[in-house]
Amino acid sequence: MLVDNIGKRFFDPASQVRCEAIRAIAGICETALDFVPAKLMEELGGRLLDKDHNVREVCVNAICDLFHRLLYDATFVPSSTDRTRVKLGPLLQLFIDTIVAIPERASAESKFLTKLLPATTNEQTLTHHLLYFYACAGPNGRRFFEDGLTKNMLIRKLFLDILSDDPDHVKRRKDYKRKIANLCPEFGAFGTGFDELIAKLLDEKNFRELAKTFASFSVQNYGIAFDELLKRCGNPTPTNHLLQAAKRLFEMVVPFRLTSKLCGIIFGTVADILNDHITDPEVLCRGAIAIQPEILRQRGSSFLQLVAFHLPKSFCASVHLDRLLKFWRDRDVDVAINIYRFFAACSRKLRTESHNKRIVETLIDKAQEFAAQDRDLSTASEAKYAVRILNGLSADRLAAFRQVLDWVKEVLQADEPDDIRRTAAVAAVGEMSACTAYGKEESLDKNDSFVQSEEEDPEDLETFAHDIAGVVENVMIPQLKFESMAKEKDAEEVWVEKGELSSNIQFFLASIKAIGKFLRSYRPLILKNDAYFLPVFWKAVNRLKACILESAKELKKMSDISREHVILCSARQLVRTLPKFDKLESSKEFSVLFLVMPKLTYTESQEEYLRCLFRAAVEEPAPGRLLAAASSAALCDDTGFYKAQVLLPMIEIIKRLRKYVIMDGQKFAAKLPERSLLYLIHTLALSKDFKESENIRDSVAWLEKMGPAIYCLLDALVSENQQFSPGVIHVLLRLTKQGHIASHAKNRKLDTKLYTLCDFTSALLEKRFPGAAKQECPIQPRLPEDILESERDPATAENTTDYFNTPLTVLKKGDGTVIVSIGSRSHDRSQSHDSDGTKRTRSKRSRSSNVERDDEVTIEDDDDAMDES
Repeated sequence: MLVDNIGKRFFDPASQVRCEAIRAIAGICETALDFVPAKLMEELGGRLLDKDHNVREVCVNAICDLFHRLLYDATFVPSSTDRTRVKLGPLLQLFIDTIVAIPERASAESKFLTKLLPATTNEQTLTHHLLYFYACAGPNGRRFFEDGLTKNMLIRKLFLDILSDDPDHVKRRKDYKRKIANLCPEFGAFGTGFDELIAKLLDEKNFRELAKTFASFSVQNYGIAFDELLKRCGNPTPTNHLLQAAKRLFEMVVPFRLTSKLCGIIFGTVADILNDHITDPEVLCRGAIAIQPEILRQRGSSFLQLVAFHLPKSFCASVHLDRLLKFWRDRDVDVAINIYRFFAACSRKLRTESHNKRIVETLIDKAQEFAAQDRDLSTASEAKYAVRILNGLSADRLAAFRQVLDWVKEVLQADEPDDIRRTAAVAAVGEMSACTAYGKEESLDKNDSFVQSEEEDPEDLETFAHDIAGVVENVMIPQLKFESMAKEKDAEEVWVEKGELSSNIQFFLASIKAIGKFLRSYRPLILKNDAYFLPVFWKAVNRLKACILESAKELKKMSDISREHVILCSARQLVRTLPKFDKLESSKEFSVLFLVMPKLTYTESQEEYLRCLFRAAVEEPAPGRLLAAASSAALCDDTGFYKAQVLLPMIEIIKRLRKYVIMDGQKFAAKLPERSLLYLIHTLALSKDFKESENIRDSVAWLEKMGPAIYCLLDALVSENQQFSPGVIHVLLRLTKQGHIASHAKNRKLDTKLYTLCDFTSALLEKRFPGAAKQECPIQPRLPEDILESERDPATAENTTDYFNTPLTVLKKGDGTVIVSIGSRSHDRSQSHDSDGTKRTRSKRSRSSNVERDDEVTIEDDDDAMDES
């Protein structure tokens, strides 16, 4: 009864009461776990996402302290292993899965490292616990490990560059420090501690050399080296910010304590798991939850390939790599794919180790088996990673690739096509394009295995590129025919993943992805206006556009889910490809991206498309078009996820972009987020649905329909910075009314449509931020020259004509979405849009929350694994 009453205090209105309830329950768990119900443990984990940051911090500390005692305190003896598994096991799993969602994620990561992977623990125990944490984690938890490795390895590289004596690195030390500070905003809490630490490292040679050795994974004992580094930073006091900054930095430069010795133990432990010598997770961790042996094998091999991707050198020195070769075609397909990934990650480093000559020859033979003429089955994953292995190990990779290309032609042109083998063939084409990318800078993957060999003649590479282009143009693009897409049997309309679609749809999607890889890989040759490559480029782009524009007519032969997968896959390739070809007047092609979101009806496909747009917006030098396309989410019938999936992520992206502009307004003018509004207006002005009429009444219905998209972008811009954006937007709209659309000089009808949209946007801005026209503009923005031109003399009078002077009303619904009404249209009619029919659509298209997506972490799959920014 007492425990239940304390548990009810988890939901007390007072945050201090909730904090004390968390501490009390955590204390009872340490001494009398039998009296704490399992449901109460779930409620304790739920406080990790409490609305109050103090409650979240107390909960993180309490859970970390509890598990630190369970795992590392010999005096902590639970009543029984079974009770520990049932009660504490799920809590640990929930904590790992929730870290990525906690607003104070950096602090939670630090607590996780300090308490659950303490530096003083021996390597064997540390390895077993790390493997168990990854094995019991869900998709979000595994993303936490993937993100941590990716970010921390980048920090490690920047840190070593700062300590380097190379003249080029010495000149860029300030830049490296700034990048580390941007990757680790928590350093701001340490005051000048981070700057003091870097200065101390550069001044004291012995300290610097010890830090270099530590960050190079060369130390034998992580705990001893870690303590030695911290001793040089003073005594642990609350005001010693130097020590606090040093502790956090040294935790990150060796991610998850992964020294070379630890990697060797991981290899041996995973080999034991794959050989079924370890089947009970209790061997790995005290109080572990039950994990099926097959799942344990999948997660163990997945973690091995994840670490090998970032630290391949740590595994290549082993003389026992052949222990994993027998799992090349394992009984479990997921395990086999992870083994392919492991050897693909290690391939280039393997060539530098003389004792690996035998295994290199064996790997080359196995990699070439997938293209053997007598093979009945070749999967896309095997083809993809076999190409990477050939790329890293073959003495003459182009000769090996030409043999693969011959096999591809034979499979794709067979009289009786086999969709599984055809999918493997197009996957090999995409991967060979990436591996032979024309120049290191254009390589699709950051992995150094995709670097051009010094012995290769550029002319040979270009000749091979012509061979691949011929296959893409003459074989792959013609096979993207909607007529071949037979409709599947009607089934319950719930979203399924790509792997659950029919084999012919999977081939269609794999072809689209391979074509996108080909275009991005050979960008320099295409931009040279090469007479051979340019026609292939336009054929491919037009075919991708057709998959979106013709969906209403041609794709009816497919089920709704298959159709949305085709639209989504095509749109993702266009999003990632078109910004790289802005010199080819491809701004006109971007208008198709504005039509994608209204064609997507399933929540899962809408979310994935938005994630793709937001990721690309962060990476591109001029993200305006991509943010404009993201605003089209406001045009969907089902926008119940609007605030969480559209508005808040867009605000975060805008914050990140604004940092560039504040840093150097001249250099990063193209990243000014407010310019995205002009790209949206430009797209709408060219729309055929916007009637060319001087009477605004003829376009009221269309403007009302487009109004939410404009307002969505305005809302995100103004919400992020009300002291900055309104004035900038007003100036940009005023400058636009003094120019015209590029390449359409003296087209009065287009100019009228452009100016009408400018005034319509100004009216919406006034509704969102009254007084915007009177706000000062702190910078001098410039129009994007690729879409707008200004011929007016700034000294002459402005274009003061009012092209839109009709009253309008903006209604904001509970979920954040808006309805725009122009003229005398009633508010009641606008509010009635949220009707029973819309609710039924939402229910029909909603995510199947009862089925948890449990995909393995994918590193090299550049479409599926780009981290959400």
